[in-house]
Amino acid sequence: MYPFKRILVPTDFSLCAEAAFSHALYLGQRYKAEVHLLHVALPGAKGGSLGKQDGGVVWPDKVTDPRPGVPAYTEHWQDLPLRRVIVQHADPVHAILAYAEEQAVDFIVMGAHGDRGAGYFLNLGLDSPFLGHTAEQVVRHAGCPVLRVVMPNGRSPERIRRLLVPLDMSSLSLLALAYAKDLAALYDARLDLLHVLEPRSSSAAQDAAEASEEQARTELMEAFSKTKGPDVSAGFHVARGRPDRLIRAFVEKHSVDLVVMGAHSDLGQDVLGIVTERVVRKAPCPVLTVRRGKPDPQTSARSRRISSIPIVFL
Repeated sequence: MYPFKRILVPTDFSLCAEAAFSHALYLGQRYKAEVHLLHVALPGAKGGSLGKQDGGVVWPDKVTDPRPGVPAYTEHWQDLPLRRVIVQHADPVHAILAYAEEQAVDFIVMGAHGDRGAGYFLNLGLDSPFLGHTAEQVVRHAGCPVLRVVMPNGRSPERIRRLLVPLDMSSLSLLALAYAKDLAALYDARLDLLHVLEPRSSSAAQDAAEASEEQARTELMEAFSKTKGPDVSAGFHVARGRPDRLIRAFVEKHSVDLVVMGAHSDLGQDVLGIVTERVVRKAPCPVLTVRRGKPDPQTSARSRRISSIPIVFL
């Protein structure tokens, strides 16, 4: 069991942030975790608002004109400990990473994108040419699992019924499987395991290919049985081709509600990391990326640059 004690929800008050907040509340209530609602006030902003927004977004309280020096406090939201925080005039990616590290957050839930156009909150990042959006940057650099929630599409927390775990048999992908087994039990959902092999080299190698596929399926079943966790319904699948495309195709064909996968691979060449980034960017359902340990020292050093930025707890 992986009980989450502190769940962080960065918000830009978009509809996508509302979807992420609903997932965080669902998990927080079931794990009895403290939920931290974080808003980054961008340069020129007069303050955040944590009240009811146009478009149907409902937040637990209203905050205007945050003032430095307001003491932190925690209250209950639907019997759930809730902390509301505003970080003033900071880069969102750095602020989220630093806050998660300083507050020992063990789970982050955030929207994949907002509905405010090409605003600051979406496009500020760590100057990466590969990942530019805030959610994708947090997925790449956070030291804890990150659940990336796409725009509302019917997959509310209460309606999650099918989970997918892509496995490359690395220890990190097996850790993702352990998380997935717990979540499948939590959601009362079916769990599917998928292993992707390289395309067949020629038709003459068909017998060998079929043997390797059967071996891969056997390894999936063994990995599932050896991984600790609750007893859940599972399916085992082997496919050949480009992993990210096959994962997305499986999600669409089988109406998968949540993908759980390692943030990178520990099998030498970090193929899984590339695959994960592609899946995170294009998957039509929420994606939970799992990693172990703390973020790399370079990322932590960058995050500490915001330590002098005012943080207002409300």
